[in-house]
Amino acid sequence: MYSKEAEFRSWLIEVKNISFESLPTSGIKQYFAEYMEDYNTATLPHIKYYNLEKYEMEERKKNNPFSGYEESSGVTDILQDEKRHRQLNKSKRATAASLMMTEDQLKDLKKIYDERVAADRLKKMGYEPKSSMGIRYEMQI
Repeated sequence: MYSKEAEFRSWLIEVKNISFESLPTSGIKQYFAEYMEDYNTATLPHIKYYNLEKYEMEERKKNNPFSGYEESSGVTDILQDEKRHRQLNKSKRATAASLMMTEDQLKDLKKIYDERVAADRLKKMGYEPKSSMGIRYEMQI
């Protein structure tokens, strides 16, 4: 009874609608004999009553958002967790690096900004600045 106690208790509650604690010892033995008969003849109503731990692990794997993440015997593997964390950080840095500008691009933007400020000053003083001042043209490669 001890190796299948969890399965027996869940079967007793879900199938028979009987609380384990409310049964006398003789009643527990009687229901356990019925459970074992169904178990041995493979007529239990659901697969989880055969191996509850295996069933719950499969359910966790189905519902796990980290599908590549493996669990070993229900315990979190620290090394796998650290590896996954490093991979996430590496991918974040790669996307951040692709979004950042190089020094040349920053210098070009600073030059364009300075030209726009100079063109604005010229307009305020009454002069007509060149039409190409403060404009950046995209180069196609």
